[in-house]
Amino acid sequence: MRTALFRVIKICLLSGFALLAQPLDAAVRLVIEGVSGALEDNVRAHVRQPPTANGAALRVFQRQTEQDARRAVQALGYYNAEIRVSRDTENGEELIRVHIDPGPRVQVTRIDIRFTGDAADDEAFRQLPQRLAIREGRGLHHGEYEGAKRAILNLALRRGYFDGRYLEQRIEVDRVDNEAAIILHYDSGPRYSLGEVFFDDTPFTDNLLERMVPFEPGTPYEASLVARFNRNLTESRYFDDVRVLPQQELAENYRIPISVELSERPPINLVSVSAFRPIPAPERD
Repeated sequence: MRTALFRVIKICLLSGFALLAQPLDAAVRLVIEGVSGALEDNVRAHVRQPPTANGAALRVFQRQTEQDARRAVQALGYYNAEIRVSRDTENGEELIRVHIDPGPRVQVTRIDIRFTGDAADDEAFRQLPQRLAIREGRGLHHGEYEGAKRAILNLALRRGYFDGRYLEQRIEVDRVDNEAAIILHYDSGPRYSLGEVFFDDTPFTDNLLERMVPFEPGTPYEASLVARFNRNLTESRYFDDVRVLPQQELAENYRIPISVELSERPPINLVSVSAFRPIPAPERD
């Protein structure tokens, strides 16, 4: 009985050691060929890390990798790239090899930026297209296109166009001729203005506080004026905390009231002059 039990234990131990001795699924290395620089970096950013060397998982990964790599090169303007994804081994190491022939880059041949609404007569919007990264004659770059869209929206918010919206926003790509057109049509709607300023209860006189307001009611809205107002109050050193709050939801006739919350700086107690009398030097023999 003991001999039989010993044999069972021995078999279980040997089986356990055998399982421990089996190698776990090895890591797989991703190799990208045919591209370098920003193009390679963008491919690596889009393509996930390969799974372990599991056949079924790697087959799914291969199919997904081709799609991800294609999106990555298209984002930088390469719409006719040839992409091959294959499995390989090198010195016993499992590889996923992504070979990319990017082909010619799509060139931006037309940019159509239009502003309607009050922004059509705003000099800041007239000058904006010259400051954007997108240019005719340059390679298509989706990041620059998205940056141009954000720049328009940010300028609109800074200058008080709170009801603006895009009428058209798209890229038209001609894969045959490797050309692209960028269309951005933005309707700003009306421009809001700065309204009356309302201060919280404060011991300071209206005359003192009003001298710190850098605009008159009815001035076209500019975020920089609100920031300057906040700075004027803060730099006066009368207040421990300052909050200048445009109340856009309370706007009437496109005029935004400004609420100001102030916390008075606590008074500085004077220290008795006697506290600063010099300490006599010790007498010497």
